Amino acid sequence: MIIGLTGPPCAGKATVAAWLAATSAAVPVATVRELLSPDRAGLLGSAWRPDVHVVVPSVELGGGADLAALAKRPYFLLVRVDAPALVRYGRRRRRPWGPRHRRQRRQPRRRRRRQWRQGGRRGADQAPQRPPPADPTRAHPHPDCPHSLHAFIRADDRWRSPPPPPPPFPRRPPPPPRPRPAVTIPNAHAGLPPLHAALRAADLLSPAHRRPPWDAYFMALARLAAARTNCMRRRVGAVVTVDRRIVATGYNGTPVGATNCADGGCERCNDVGAFRRGVGLELCVCLHAEENAIIEAGRLRCGGGVMYTTVFPCMACAKKIAQAGVVRVVYGEPYATDGQAARFLGGVGVELVARPGSLGGAVGRNRTHRLAAHAGTAWGPAPRRASVRGSGGRRRRGALVVGRARR
Repeated sequence: MIIGLTGPPCAGKATVAAWLAATSAAVPVATVRELLSPDRAGLLGSAWRPDVHVVVPSVELGGGADLAALAKRPYFLLVRVDAPALVRYGRRRRRPWGPRHRRQRRQPRRRRRRQWRQGGRRGADQAPQRPPPADPTRAHPHPDCPHSLHAFIRADDRWRSPPPPPPPFPRRPPPPPRPRPAVTIPNAHAGLPPLHAALRAADLLSPAHRRPPWDAYFMALARLAAARTNCMRRRVGAVVTVDRRIVATGYNGTPVGATNCADGGCERCNDVGAFRRGVGLELCVCLHAEENAIIEAGRLRCGGGVMYTTVFPCMACAKKIAQAGVVRVVYGEPYATDGQAARFLGGVGVELVARPGSLGGAVGRNRTHRLAAHAGTAWGPAPRRASVRGSGGRRRRGALVVGRARR
């Protein structure tokens, strides 16, 4: 496995690389070009093995063809380490080679003492005055100085901005797209223990970062289906699977032949002030994503399947899920009326799994907890056979059921 670390200056990439080398025996390689060199051909060829780990402490996103050649390999993971600008600038000033120490080297202590002694002999009126205390956010009074905060911010903006397009003449091939980091680690900590705890929670060596598990894969498809909705209230998508085979997809919206909800086809969804969330669903003309997915698949193809939904199903959809024979529901976030629906689905033996979040980019793994953790809240008493697992994410609703393909 190859882990490439990228991020703005003084974000802590070298510290993360040292931690990986100490905890996982990762082999540090200075640059991507060095990793792709003939001298490192053996290391690059064996990086696909689960017991071989390589870390590149500094990867430039505009690395061109070298980074593009490395990013296409399935065992490469790009990790971004980031921190606020003022925090990073403070780290730069504390370094032995920072602007503060450079200024001290330019004027050694003996020379400063000699100047003060000579000034005292000339008289108090001719003695050099002690400069006022400097601004803690600036290492030099002039903003154009290369060591000032303004120069640091300009360099940071150049790092974050994509490279400009090539001129039309002479004709050149466009640069390869900048790879997107799969994991982002915030490093605004004042010490190393919080950073090490965040790295342990991120679990960068987990195969899930390079190849998403089935639940994350199908939830990403459900969110993609949610982008097709025309409902004015929220985005909902649905897909049906059995034995990890996609059977049907669906999203919420008005039935076939009716005016789209976004064009005024549903009065309840368009009158935002009249109904609050979860109230008056019987007046809504839109079909829910779970309903569309089950209708498209049919009961014979949904039996024993799994439904992936970005929002917990309502009570009406919960009855259809139980009747269709779905045995597992994976959802992204709770719904306003999910207390009764959760008790109903748990009573009929449907497993409930919470998996918010998107595909990649989040630090940390999914937290597993039972539905009993919500006892005493809007969820009500926990069902005996229903279990819930979860992590954080975005508000969208969709559904996915896995099923055998029709022969």
